[in-house]
Amino acid sequence: MRESSIVSETEVMAIPAPERTKTWVPVPHKDVINSITDACDNHGLDIINKNYTVAADGAKMFSSWTIDSGHEDRSWAFGFRNSTNKSMAIGMTAGTSIMVCSNMMFSGEYIAFRKHTGGLNLSELRWMADQAIEVTLHKAAELDVWHQGLKEIEMTKDECKIFTFDCMKNNVFAPSKFKAFGECVKEEYGLSKNRDLYTMHGGVTRLVRDTSLFQIADSTRKLSGVCDNFIEMKAA
Repeated sequence: MRESSIVSETEVMAIPAPERTKTWVPVPHKDVINSITDACDNHGLDIINKNYTVAADGAKMFSSWTIDSGHEDRSWAFGFRNSTNKSMAIGMTAGTSIMVCSNMMFSGEYIAFRKHTGGLNLSELRWMADQAIEVTLHKAAELDVWHQGLKEIEMTKDECKIFTFDCMKNNVFAPSKFKAFGECVKEEYGLSKNRDLYTMHGGVTRLVRDTSLFQIADSTRKLSGVCDNFIEMKAA
């Protein structure tokens, strides 16, 4: 298997987990998926789309589900992860999905709702997933407000250059992607006709949207930090 691979839900559900020990309970990806599915059903959430990426020969899984938020132009994205090799706890992250250009944006925070420790059973996992969905719903709503607030921050051409440099400096995207980023920003500007922080943010998410879900989550986490620093600079 390649370093990371896009797979179907059927494929990821079929990936086996190692045998449990007294202190470590590797949770199969299918149990995490089923638990989150049940939690979404319990909260009356309509799942529009599902995407999966796996790595480390299937031991690491990242998924993004697009959820109907009630807005015509955007929806919520729930990212969640799992591993069967002790590399990370089961966790979720909130996000938004911009329907016009199919951009996906995640927050930089994870809700780690279960470590793979002894005593874990399916009932507990389902309860934990239900609680995590509640927290993630609040975070998704907060993130939506944060994104809309980016539209209020107008930018000069020089500030756009500073933002671009900060993104490359903080490894949001590689300097080799500079020209491609410029084209993405032009596309975003064509949609909004506004030179603001929201357009620049959208340029980044447009640039990385065809990479793996692992890369999207990492890039948007770093992007959130760059935007927050820029907001503080503008407010000073």
